[in-house]
Amino acid sequence: LLAHAKVETVKTIEIARQKSRGKKSWWSFG
Repeated sequence: LLAHAKVETVKTIEIARQKSRGKKSWWSFG
């Protein structure tokens, strides 16, 4: 459960970073 929560946190951080950088970067990531 802890590991899963950590993964979710990392995902949230990555999504936030991609959004701040721009949609183009987000599309590349996804």
